[in-house]
Amino acid sequence: MRPTVLLLPLGLLLTGCPVQEIRPPERVAPQVIRVAVPADPALADRLEASLAGVAGIVRVPSGDRPVDVEVVYGQPDPPAGMVATPIPSWDRSWFLELDPTARWVNDPNFRHWLAMRIDRAGMARVLFGEGAVPILSGHQEAGRRPVSSGAMPRLQILRGSDSPSAYRIVSRLRADLLPEQVLVEPIEESRDRAVALRLVDHDPDHGGTETDTVIPLIREKAFLLVRTGLSGIAASPSGALLFENARWTP
Repeated sequence: MRPTVLLLPLGLLLTGCPVQEIRPPERVAPQVIRVAVPADPALADRLEASLAGVAGIVRVPSGDRPVDVEVVYGQPDPPAGMVATPIPSWDRSWFLELDPTARWVNDPNFRHWLAMRIDRAGMARVLFGEGAVPILSGHQEAGRRPVSSGAMPRLQILRGSDSPSAYRIVSRLRADLLPEQVLVEPIEESRDRAVALRLVDHDPDHGGTETDTVIPLIREKAFLLVRTGLSGIAASPSGALLFENARWTP
């Protein structure tokens, strides 16, 4: 029997019958999802909590390309091949926090006048188009400027965030108040003196009677950019982005 077994393949070759070639299985590269990590540390931590334990995630610095998933703010302009979806739970609301011990804003009349002189609707429209909406202050008419005609109040302002939106909002505030003879001066953090204004991307939620020490500005809309062909990513009611069911479709 052994000689027959050994000669059978040779016999098949001699008679012209094809022999099936056995190839090793092809190696399939794993499908990864490239996620842009925001430069803002608070937003980066929030996104990282959504990515924890999910396989196939490649973290890419914000601004690098290509990416498959990214959170953006303001009016979206998705790159080719990506789709923008609103995620309201990630919206940012911008406020001005006033220090009532600083010069000029230590006067309640001036604080009220300042709150009404800021053009929230114009700020939202000019800076973000359809990507932001004004937050109403609840105050009525601004009234007369509560300082002498020759005075030019100088209000120092701190940016509580290094995001591009924070720089744009401060620039808009300066341009908006300069015709009213109010000079807004961006400065670095200082513990030696009271700073009139602080721009923050959350509601300071002051209690007590000093409710006019917080001036609401605008709500900046958040959008999730996802590459076409990638599905299964959703936002939970708490705001977490769920990647467990993310998958690429053929």
